[in-house]
Amino acid sequence: MPHADPSLDRVRSRHPGYPSEAADAVRGARLLAKTLQDHSNGQLAALGLNHPEYQILLALSGAPDGHLSPTELKTAVGEKAANLTRLADQLVARGWLQRRVCTSDRRKMDLALTPAGDALLAQALPLVSADLRAMTDGFSPRELAQLTQLQRKLLDRLHTLAQEDRTRG
Repeated sequence: MPHADPSLDRVRSRHPGYPSEAADAVRGARLLAKTLQDHSNGQLAALGLNHPEYQILLALSGAPDGHLSPTELKTAVGEKAANLTRLADQLVARGWLQRRVCTSDRRKMDLALTPAGDALLAQALPLVSADLRAMTDGFSPRELAQLTQLQRKLLDRLHTLAQEDRTRG
């Protein structure tokens, strides 16, 4: 089957054994992730948000007790610790997040939405919801479930590889 990028077929013909199907899939996933984030940033810019900031607000809104530790939030949104700290600092400075003492361990701080952050998220959700519907228009529920399953499978594999790298490290 021809690849989305014909150069991969040429690479494979010059370098037998090159996994061009895997390269095509991974390249497509990278391009999709970048394109989705760029698109989302464009949609959220009118509200003064970018995609990672929106993801933080959304994760905190969905947290069982309305707050998360930085480690829990880092896992929920897929950001590196340093980037999460910078983003949280910006959101706190704008009055959309607050730091508060963790109820289970007073030595730690949790992050939570402020009323202003919750109001901002309420403004963003209709825009994001309409955009998600537009992006997935033409996909059946089964296709969306399959896409989600394949993305999770690749992500799980990447997590396994990262763990193996740390173990060998």
